[in-house]
Amino acid sequence: MESNPLGGGVGSGATPIIELDHAIGYSGKVVNSVHLHPNATDYVMIAGASIIVSDINDPHNQHFLRGHDDQITCLVVSHGGSMLASGQRGDNSDILLWDYDSKKAIFRLSEHDYEVSCINFSNDDMLLLTTGNHLDGKLFIWDTSNGYIVTSMQLIPTVLSEAPRCISWGGFVKDVKLRPTSNYQFATSGNKKLMIWSLEPSTGALEYELVSTGTFIRDYI
Repeated sequence: MESNPLGGGVGSGATPIIELDHAIGYSGKVVNSVHLHPNATDYVMIAGASIIVSDINDPHNQHFLRGHDDQITCLVVSHGGSMLASGQRGDNSDILLWDYDSKKAIFRLSEHDYEVSCINFSNDDMLLLTTGNHLDGKLFIWDTSNGYIVTSMQLIPTVLSEAPRCISWGGFVKDVKLRPTSNYQFATSGNKKLMIWSLEPSTGALEYELVSTGTFIRDYI
């Protein structure tokens, strides 16, 4: 970090350099704000509008990922550990897809409004599922190899009355002989509703069904 103080440089006139040694703290009020990387050595956390990658064995070994301009509201690490994805709130409620090795953003996904509330990689890390808050009300599925939209849907008010609080992938849909097909499946929950979705990736076709819980009423968080 370079500092350019008022009154000019020190000594020979060279600009003094202030090196950030260590940062303490994270956005603890954000759900799932801390993740252990699959390498079991690093952990990744949200700190305001930045992402901090830290070494468990050396707290002074930190990397700061900057690219958001408002509070980061969701963060996820890919199953293979090669990518991170983060979403934010505000006027630029973008999603950033990061390359883990280089610690650089490779795609900026700019379709949500107001706030990105949930984010998750598919089991094979080929797809990224994102949903917005109640003001946005949208669902997007992205191709992680090129940043293109695979499919999208306006959830509120056509499908749901409130935004999902949780999303989770479940591998692939199975046929009548319990063999995996090429269709992905995932679940969304919130507002006492649990829904199972299937995606045909080549066409972007989405199908969903409400899970019946009988006489039980559950609140999913």
